Amino acid sequence: MPDDDRAALAQVKEQFDFCAQLLAQGAYGDHYDTCLCKDARKAAPFNNQRGAYAASLKSKAAAGRLENAAKIISSKLNGASATVTAHWRVLPSEFGRNETQTWRLEDGLWCRAP
Repeated sequence: MPDDDRAALAQVKEQFDFCAQLLAQGAYGDHYDTCLCKDARKAAPFNNQRGAYAASLKSKAAAGRLENAAKIISSKLNGASATVTAHWRVLPSEFGRNETQTWRLEDGLWCRAP
């Protein structure tokens, strides 16, 4: 893998981890602004409504259903996008689940695509 690709993949992982930390800290508005690509923010069900997004995550967290602990299992770079598979959990004691996400370079930062 070329050094540029390695560096880009390292940036994707760093941004992914940062976004998981925002969720864990309850910084849902910051997560919306920093971690979602523009078209992801525009997509249903939030339709560019930052407050609705934050309220939804806050409600999930209050009910003990917000997965905010993530460990990257694999990642792959494809040009200006990346595929990240991570194991998500609500609590360290639960089994959790794997989820694959697409991340894209937008305005110089990596963000989660819809």
